Amino acid sequence: MNNFYLLNEAIQLEDFGLFKEGMSELVVIEKTNDDAFLKHESIWDMPIVSELYSNFGNDEQAISKFIEQTTSIEAVITNENTFDTFFPDESNAFLGIDFSKFDIAAYRQIKDNTSFLNFKNANLWNLSFRNLWSKREALFPNLILCGEVETQILRIGNSSHFNQIVERLRSLNAAAALWEKETGDFSYKSVNRDFPLRISPESAFTMKNYGNERVFSLPNGARETFELHIKTGDFRFHFYPDNAERKVYVGYIGAHLSI
Repeated sequence: MNNFYLLNEAIQLEDFGLFKEGMSELVVIEKTNDDAFLKHESIWDMPIVSELYSNFGNDEQAISKFIEQTTSIEAVITNENTFDTFFPDESNAFLGIDFSKFDIAAYRQIKDNTSFLNFKNANLWNLSFRNLWSKREALFPNLILCGEVETQILRIGNSSHFNQIVERLRSLNAAAALWEKETGDFSYKSVNRDFPLRISPESAFTMKNYGNERVFSLPNGARETFELHIKTGDFRFHFYPDNAERKVYVGYIGAHLSI
């Protein structure tokens, strides 16, 4: 999750015109579902906000709506350490206009859509087992993580396997991107040749006796057999390449299943 806190003192300007100009830059930020815009209720006591509601043109309406739709939290946050304490293992930055009175790193000062996107891009690969799931679509756009993978990653935690898992997902994502541009069914042998992955199907004996352990749910509720798997030490990734839709679903990341 990316958290952006509207810092009261960074928007309290003496000139209402400059306030409106600066806030208009924040209003047009292109946020997504993994972005949380936060504020403290004390913002309503600010003189500049009171003036906003006494000058209710189109710009003022857009700014007031922006403030109203920002989520209220109990914490008063004025520095990076406090922010990171309240939201550990997440990406945190401040929304504002003038940060000159604050000791806040420049890349955490969000004044417009450009600085917003730069922050998100810089922090995309700042990963932990807690935030990987919320970033999965941006990190691995050619994979669909499903089944119990979210819970499995949380269970793995900050173990020595976490970084290995991320690297395998990156490689599989790259292979899936290449497959989408080609013709024909998914070929694990071709992927093994071109990428640092060890993909293999299960033996006939394993599928006959333990095939039910390889059946996982797709996001639409259907269930498929995820026979292909990637070997990573003691861990296995089971995935299902849908040749009709040309999508790669990852349904299991965890300890070796029964063989």
